[in-house]
Amino acid sequence: MKKMVQIASVCLSLSLLSGCQLLNVKQSSLILSDPAGEVSPLVIDSGTVITDNQQAFEEKLALINQATKSIELAYFIFSDDYSSSVLASHLIAASQRGVKVRLLVDYVTNYSRLDWFSMLEAEGGGDLSVRFYGRPTQNMIKDAVYMTLGCNDSAPRADKKACSKEKLAKIERIFQTERIEGVSAESLNISNINMAESGLFLSGFYGKNTDAMTLAIEQGQNVSIDHLSVIGSKENLIQVKQFKHFGKTYWKSRTGPAYQRVFNRIKTALAFKHYGDALNPVYASFSQFLPIERQNIDEAARDWDFFTDYTHHKLLLVDNQSFMLGGRNIEDAYHMHPNSLSAKYTFMDTDLTIHLSEPSRKMQHHFETLWSFVRTASLSEVREHAPNDFIANWYWANDACLEAFQLKGCRTDWLKRVNLSLETRIDLEKTKLKENQETYQAEYQPSSTFANNFPSFSVAPMAIATYLENLPYGTNDQQRQFGTTYNQALRSNKNIHAYWLSKLKEQCSTEDKSPREVYFYNAYFFPPPNMILAFKALVDGSNDCRHVTLNIMTNSVDTTDLVPVNILASHSLKAFADFYTAQFNKNRSATIRYFEYQKTEEQPLSLHSKVTLFNDALVIGSANLDVRSYFMDTNNALVIEDDKALINQYKQYLDARINNTDVLKLKNVELSSKTFETMVANDRALLQASLEKYAVQNRLSETQHQTLIQKMEELTTAAYQLTKRLLESDSSLEQQRISDQFHQLFKTI
Repeated sequence: MKKMVQIASVCLSLSLLSGCQLLNVKQSSLILSDPAGEVSPLVIDSGTVITDNQQAFEEKLALINQATKSIELAYFIFSDDYSSSVLASHLIAASQRGVKVRLLVDYVTNYSRLDWFSMLEAEGGGDLSVRFYGRPTQNMIKDAVYMTLGCNDSAPRADKKACSKEKLAKIERIFQTERIEGVSAESLNISNINMAESGLFLSGFYGKNTDAMTLAIEQGQNVSIDHLSVIGSKENLIQVKQFKHFGKTYWKSRTGPAYQRVFNRIKTALAFKHYGDALNPVYASFSQFLPIERQNIDEAARDWDFFTDYTHHKLLLVDNQSFMLGGRNIEDAYHMHPNSLSAKYTFMDTDLTIHLSEPSRKMQHHFETLWSFVRTASLSEVREHAPNDFIANWYWANDACLEAFQLKGCRTDWLKRVNLSLETRIDLEKTKLKENQETYQAEYQPSSTFANNFPSFSVAPMAIATYLENLPYGTNDQQRQFGTTYNQALRSNKNIHAYWLSKLKEQCSTEDKSPREVYFYNAYFFPPPNMILAFKALVDGSNDCRHVTLNIMTNSVDTTDLVPVNILASHSLKAFADFYTAQFNKNRSATIRYFEYQKTEEQPLSLHSKVTLFNDALVIGSANLDVRSYFMDTNNALVIEDDKALINQYKQYLDARINNTDVLKLKNVELSSKTFETMVANDRALLQASLEKYAVQNRLSETQHQTLIQKMEELTTAAYQLTKRLLESDSSLEQQRISDQFHQLFKTI
């Protein structure tokens, strides 16, 4: 009976959005269900909410060391730095004692460390396996082949139409016969084919190495840009370096986030002004990225548009009974206090450790489903379709070429001169692992003073826990989905956002009108349209929400590691602040308070937590309150209900931060009073700082400078205008059109 009451409690919080019923719980993926259809919440034995980096790291190591059967991990970033090397060594030790270790990491984010993960597998002795999530689709690999495939004499290069027709026919003929594990690769839209120089091109693409992409085009199409360099002078060496910088800039202008694309398109135009004809051969090749003659051009373009659908999960699951999740990646910035070994940022984050009363088939099933999704690839598959030999060796070859000022021919024959085998490179990674461990143990000292500012909180036994995921596939067929269906977060399998939306609606609809506070403690606050509309409903008087206070706590430009998010979000927030000021009714509207962290000597940190607190629930996970986390990435979170002590303690923790005005600044008045002209001036100052940082401003004419400002204003104005129109519209059809525009413009931010 108690279990049915618990299920009803979770179901009630979803009923406003999903129509959840006890007799038809399979309609909702928010309640854990295993393959057999058994439905129940997780039964907690004990748990801890962790805000201190060092404690989070030690807890991860403890979980790994206690494993007896299995360790499952899924992470957006798994680095090869100091603390990460220590954690990796513990995973290796676990596998060597017979524990089955499976590690899933994001392809785009971690490809450059391919040899590192091969080393982990090798050291694991067969019980440690790594997969990359987000492999290139077959369409993408076909395009890479097209770019790097030359034409035969029957279709000379000068006859572009005949050449293209010949290449497309050859590509289709070869790809249609490929099978992977007995299944047609074409039906899965994946491939392991490496044809012409497609593997080299993709290696450069994912490894962010423009030299590799350029070489792939040169060798594959038998073209050359060696005339760029007249060997023998430092001046010409500088010219080649500048050309390489152009390649990187150009690629960012085509594939980077919206802000980067605007900035780098201007820099690209500037490069053409200075280098002119010398850049045209590579520009022409890059511009032919998607052959317009191919039959499924729209499908291919979509694949490229969504190639940065990341796995943003953070999960460590041990023996299917203990797990840890939250906001922390595997990297020094998340697992260290500020110290001499730290990188630029030290993050404030929140993780959650849970020990269940018994092993959970449901948790294991969720990991298994993600692990076996069609977009994941084993390391051996990655080495088939995107071998990394060139970029892995490039460091040594590049040094040799530059030191000797011998660039001509160096591109094409360096593999013959400096070619470290995979076995040798794995040995080098093993040495790095050992050296990093020794450095960590000898030089890193955690700070007790720092740790005292970041407490931990106990989770009560028998608290109700529900595991949520945002996934790019259906719960039953695992068919890949792109983006979301408007106003259908739950059916689109965006379960974290569906829960947020249902809980926000619940705040006003409940008969209990006693004061209640909601907290969004989130690193990157750039809400997608459905969340903006949920905030609108708290304010516009359509519901009696006067007893509700919404507290938003996030980074400022001075504390964030992603300035473009703050720049664009500020204009969207300005639109909402204007709406809030105009619509606020003390007898109907919720109070909304927006806070930003301030950078101080005592607080030189960047917020990375993703925590939501309601009066009866605490949500900790990996999802940011931004467009990307809703529309693009996988994410996971845990909802804890029926634990009043934990909720009250965490509320006191957040309130203490809010009350420290040196750390958190209330921005409501500033947002509502700031004019568009003032915001533009601030944006210009930030842009100017970027130009000075990259020494670009001296090469911009006044016209070019103004064009850059104009392009930037187009994006920020769009953020403001789309948000304003969304808030003003009462038409579902119009809101859908605006939402689609918003998602397409800002989904990669």
